[in-house]
Amino acid sequence: VICDTGHNVGGWEYLSEQIRKQPCRRCRIVFGMVDDKEIEKVMEMLPEDAVYYWTQADTKRAVKVERVAAIGDRLSLNGSLYNKVMEAYRAALQDAAPEDFIFVGGSSYVVAESLKREDFQATINGKQTDLYLLRNSQGNEVAITNYGGAIVAIMVPDKNGNYANVIQGHDNIQDVINSPEPFLSTLIGRYGNRIKEGKFQLNGKEYQLAINNGPNALHGGPKGFHAQVWDAEQMNEQTVTMCYVSPYLEEGYTGELKTIVTFTFNDENELIIGYQATTNKKTIINLTHHGFFSLAGIANPTPSIDDLICEINADFFIPIDENSIP
Repeated sequence: VICDTGHNVGGWEYLSEQIRKQPCRRCRIVFGMVDDKEIEKVMEMLPEDAVYYWTQADTKRAVKVERVAAIGDRLSLNGSLYNKVMEAYRAALQDAAPEDFIFVGGSSYVVAESLKREDFQATINGKQTDLYLLRNSQGNEVAITNYGGAIVAIMVPDKNGNYANVIQGHDNIQDVINSPEPFLSTLIGRYGNRIKEGKFQLNGKEYQLAINNGPNALHGGPKGFHAQVWDAEQMNEQTVTMCYVSPYLEEGYTGELKTIVTFTFNDENELIIGYQATTNKKTIINLTHHGFFSLAGIANPTPSIDDLICEINADFFIPIDENSIP
C-alpha cells in the first residue's frame, strides 16, 4: 500500500491514524527531505517497530532507525531530491512483505515507480498488454499502457520543485478496461467528439456509426481506439510508438485505417504525442488524446475545479443543444 502523507505534520497525523486502523501490519516509512524537528514529531506519532528509510544520514535519532537509506550523498543520479527519494523507496519495496504498508513522506514522488508492470500485463483478444515507462534526463517519468494508449502517470515538478502525478489514471489493466470513465486519459479515434445521431455522408453514401452517447456517436464508439490493444515498441528511454489497424467498417467507419502514435517525453518535460494515419479508402478522422489532468497533483482527495472560474477572451462561441451538438 502506497500512501502519500504530504510534506506537513497534518499529513503525518493522517498517516498515524491510518496505521492505528491496521495494527497487525508492519509499516515502512520513506522520508523525503526532512529536518530533525519534523523527524521528532513523526517518530512520536508512529509505531515503535516501524522501519524508516530516508535520504539524510545525519540525524540525531539514528539509534532508533533500523535502516537509514543514506543514499542522498552517494547514489543520486543528478542530485535531485526525486532520485534520492526513489532510491529510498526502492529499498523499502525490496524489504517489504506483501502485507506491509509503505508510507511516503513529501510529495507523490513514487507514483510512476510504484506502478507494477505485471499489473498491466494481460492477454486480450490474443494480444498482450503492457506498461511502458518513459524517463527523461531530469529523472521525471511518464507511464503508458498499450491498452487504448492510456497514460496512467505523469511525474513532474511544479514551479516550486514539488513533484506530483498530474494525470488521472488507473494502477492496473483491469481497472483501465472496466473504468467507469472509458476515455480516462486514453487515445481517441477514429473520431473525437460527437457525431449527431451517429450518421455522416461521404461520396453520396450515408454511414451509420455505433451509438454510445445518448442518440450520438462519441469518440469513435464503444469499441473505439480507447478500447483496443495497440502494438507497441519502446524506441528508447524517452519514446514509445504504438500502432493499430482499424478494419473496414469497424464501429461503422469506412476504409481500413492504420494509425501510428508516438509518445515522446523530452528533457524539457514536454510530453509530445504525434499522430500518423493512412487509409485505403476515403474516410473521416479526428484523432486526439483525452488526458484528464489535475495540475495540483493527484491526492486523497484530488482537488476539483468546482470552485474555479475560467474566463476565455473569445469573440464567438458555438452554442450546443441538450445533447451537446452544435
